[in-house]
Amino acid sequence: MKLIYINNHFVHKTEETVRLFFPMEKFEFEFFENTKSFKEKSNDEKDGDVFVFEIDNNKAVVSISINGRLHVNYEYFEGSSEAEYVICSLLYKNLVKITGKEQPWGMLTGIRPVALIQNCFDNNPMYTFNEANFIMDETYNEASGILREKYYVSREKFGLALSVAKAQAAIIEKAKGISIYISIPFCPSRCDYCSFISSSIDNAFKLIPEYVDLLCRELDFASERYKGKIDTVYIGGGTPTTLSPEQLDKLLKSVRKFNITKATEFTVECGRPDTITKEKLDVLKNYYVNRISINPQTFNQEALDAIGRKHTVGDIYKAYELAKDKFIINMDLIAGLPTDTAESFEHSIDECLKLQPDNITIHTLCLKRGAKMYSEQLPKVYEDMLCISNKKLYWGNYVRAYDPYYLYRQKNALGNLENVGYARDGQFCRYNIYTMSECQTVIAFGAGAITKIVNGTKIDRSANYKYPFEYIDNFNTVIERKLFCFEHL
Repeated sequence: MKLIYINNHFVHKTEETVRLFFPMEKFEFEFFENTKSFKEKSNDEKDGDVFVFEIDNNKAVVSISINGRLHVNYEYFEGSSEAEYVICSLLYKNLVKITGKEQPWGMLTGIRPVALIQNCFDNNPMYTFNEANFIMDETYNEASGILREKYYVSREKFGLALSVAKAQAAIIEKAKGISIYISIPFCPSRCDYCSFISSSIDNAFKLIPEYVDLLCRELDFASERYKGKIDTVYIGGGTPTTLSPEQLDKLLKSVRKFNITKATEFTVECGRPDTITKEKLDVLKNYYVNRISINPQTFNQEALDAIGRKHTVGDIYKAYELAKDKFIINMDLIAGLPTDTAESFEHSIDECLKLQPDNITIHTLCLKRGAKMYSEQLPKVYEDMLCISNKKLYWGNYVRAYDPYYLYRQKNALGNLENVGYARDGQFCRYNIYTMSECQTVIAFGAGAITKIVNGTKIDRSANYKYPFEYIDNFNTVIERKLFCFEHL
């Protein structure tokens, strides 16, 4: 497919809008100063499916030639600030007609749709939710106008985003202090869908001791500066419980130097059930960890085998039994895995509900560069799977067992769908809320970690090196970047 731009350079948003409908396509880009120079281009070079985006004074024109048929629409706009939205809106409405497919999230392409509703809260601070009929007066009307009317978000997804915004409002308002994120980018094996910056033990086992040593040095360097200021701690990966009990103990000793006894939550993403042992859980408990994740991804053994997971369904139950009385527990499931069906996905939800973890997070499978998995392997019922999860966890309960509190979208997610965290009894993960709403400073440590310093509406970022070997080889620069953080916080 060719994307051609005449007198404009709105490349990013238009490309993302086309990709909503053609996610696996490769694009070529061409740019012309005016219509005349475009028309002088020979016809044989314009063969195939072509999208032309033209700005002519205060008129946006979208021409789509696809499957041998030409579709042309235009719309006028008042100021230059409206041009990008108008041309993307024209493009979206045309593609809905051509493909017969409306996108659940409309023409939204960002990862934080809930932020649009949160902005409405800020604009109308005097208005609150009406618990009886789930209406927020002016705030509701403004949010509906933005998501439903401006961006064409479906009623279902708008309602979901509104529920999440409601759950987050009080927590965001009371956010204080700073949070810590610590990266352990190692896994016992690499899942076929994975594109995260992590290293398989088979290839990187020798790096772990030095990596842990340097990570502790980075933490020690910052601990005096931020002692007693920590609100939440989150150790993620990769799979942090890839580390041995001794390595976990060493790491957590450095974390303890921040004086985290006043922290509201301390989370470790255990993840793989086959890495969880009683010894490791005892170490975590000894250092005030109060939340962990045990991530089945599916209770379908065939799907586990298909994605390269090295654990069994039985391992999930064993890990949960070890941890259930010691920690607040989250369990992740993924909609859209190969060999999974709507029925087997529903079975996974039911098995999860039998265990009654405090949080259940439903992810939509995301296909990214670097992953082994291809679209033709995947089930075509991922939308049904998300409907099943909403019905089972939220919609179907008169007294709801689980409330949605955390929502984000990823580029290249199947069907442009979402990831949603559900919690029962108000056991929301505050770190997840803080990091998605970007309402609190997060100081990040380890390979691939990105510090975000929040100062009002301004956010300064400082990234560590992505890969463990880079982090190790450039550790002096890592410390220099931490000095940058000190200067800005």
